Amino acid sequence: MAINIRIDFAFPKKATEKAMKLLSEKLASSDTITRVNPRKILELTEEGDLTMELIEGLGVACHRSGCFHFNCENFDEQKLNLIAKAFATLSQVYDIGKESKEAEIYLFVSEDKIPRKRLRTTIRKGIKPNFEEQIKNLYQEDVKVVGIRFVSPPNVSDIIDITGVSVRMGPTKMLLDRFKDEATIIELVKKSIGRLKKTLEVT
Repeated sequence: MAINIRIDFAFPKKATEKAMKLLSEKLASSDTITRVNPRKILELTEEGDLTMELIEGLGVACHRSGCFHFNCENFDEQKLNLIAKAFATLSQVYDIGKESKEAEIYLFVSEDKIPRKRLRTTIRKGIKPNFEEQIKNLYQEDVKVVGIRFVSPPNVSDIIDITGVSVRMGPTKMLLDRFKDEATIIELVKKSIGRLKKTLEVT
């Protein structure tokens, strides 16, 4: 099964015109791009949003409104190290303003090609017995699963869609300075993905 993750990082600071202009300038600077070291620049909009491909299967979208997002296919150790390096650089770039000393990180993990039996078991973990009748046709081969979501452990929610099972965790709040350290990012992502993958397991 392929493991795909998405990491969303949001700064809870006011997106004033002045701050967004400064952020756009910092994102587009050669210094920032050199430090992130992308394989290619996919897009730089007139508004100042930047999308980069770090390596094949790993990209990051940076928005001047105060957030950036990693999308990673087939997660592995090499991609984790690239995420940590880019994360630390972008955390410094995004540290604009004085409204907050904390930031939020959300992680999503998904698996594709999940057997129907496993989908059924996962659904049953998150519903009450009296809902069984309402979803009895859900398990038929010609039925697609769309839009089912339920909360399991604290701060974790399961989402079932047409591709399989996704798990979302967040927000995890942390001091901004800690997000500027690569080792901290690696530890946080590994720990979080471990929790998310464990939630996906069917016992």
